[in-house]
Amino acid sequence: MRISQYELDELRERYSLDSLTALDLSTEGYPQSFKDYVGLSFRFNKSIGKHGIVWKLPDSSFEMVIDNKIGSLVGDSWYYKFDQQFVELKRSMLLMR
Repeated sequence: MRISQYELDELRERYSLDSLTALDLSTEGYPQSFKDYVGLSFRFNKSIGKHGIVWKLPDSSFEMVIDNKIGSLVGDSWYYKFDQQFVELKRSMLLMR
């Protein structure tokens, strides 16, 4: 199952994101540590604004990282865990800068 454009648009609107990117991490490997999650955030979210990345896990649940970049070296990153219907199960701050 892939993430549909409708689901991406719904998540983007629900979290007031400037952009949302869906990743396929099945070949690259899923994040396993704090460093992996923060690395994804910095690699895919380069411009100022509120940007997110989302991916599907092997168990059909989803994870998302949102980077709220207010300015150069100012902002925060958040981690979200969703079930198969994008119901939020967990939310925690990854990084404040």
